[in-house]
Amino acid sequence: MSDALAGPPLYRRVLGEAWDALPPAVRRMHELDVTAAEGVAQVERGDHPLARLIGTCIGVPPAGRDVPLRVSFKREGETEIWRRSFGGRSFVSRQACGRAAGLKVERFGPITLWLAMEVEGERLRIGVRRWAAFGLPLPLSFAPVLETYEAVEDGRFVFDDDIRHPLVGRIARHRGWLEPVEDAG
Repeated sequence: MSDALAGPPLYRRVLGEAWDALPPAVRRMHELDVTAAEGVAQVERGDHPLARLIGTCIGVPPAGRDVPLRVSFKREGETEIWRRSFGGRSFVSRQACGRAAGLKVERFGPITLWLAMEVEGERLRIGVRRWAAFGLPLPLSFAPVLETYEAVEDGRFVFDDDIRHPLVGRIARHRGWLEPVEDAG
């Protein structure tokens, strides 16, 4: 992600001074010189038919244990494009700074989330503050609930993304670890 004209990496811009409180392995995962990371994840999917439909619409991979994971990061101006490939099945999101401090905007297919990013101790916690589907703002009371964090365990970057909905329960949960790699394309 070596677009020098775009300035600091997205997470640094969103977090401001709180960036420095993150553990080095978490900061490293979001630096400009990291273009890809690889690791292993556990993927869970919800059982409710509507949860499965939502998961399919946003590209959630099938459930599995010890699923090989590759995340590629690409910078286009002020936007970061993340391609997550779980066992060869990919989905893409686009991320940018929100208008308010501490917020990033992330788009998954037809869903747009305004996400608060907060440093809690040595963890980065991410939660939904606003959302829209197909460009239409929707009530926060019907928003997906994220229990998401990034941290370091045993010296390695770890993540846990648990996505639920008040009406249908779990949509998906991805948890595992990643390490930066040289991107070969």
